[in-house]
Amino acid sequence: MLYFVTTPVVTDCAAGIREGRTYLLEIKGQVQDNSFNFGMFFLLQDLRIVDGPRLDKKYMAVYFGHLARVGASYKFLVAPKSGIVLDWEKKDELYE
Repeated sequence: MLYFVTTPVVTDCAAGIREGRTYLLEIKGQVQDNSFNFGMFFLLQDLRIVDGPRLDKKYMAVYFGHLARVGASYKFLVAPKSGIVLDWEKKDELYE
């Protein structure tokens, strides 16, 4: 279990240091589900992100001071191997 959890995180860290932001995925989508334990969203949020028929996947957001609201659209920055969300910003506020 430790191997399957640690290896993707270490791989993402090493590749992120080597390649920078180009290594990370930018995903635009809507939060369909956000699960967290006992109101402690700042420790761990399990997000299900949907972007039309192409993407319906679960990701993890660890140690965030703000909550990803169900039904809201965001632009997510994700580590590809581990599926950890590193940052997000509300899609409505983007200047595209």
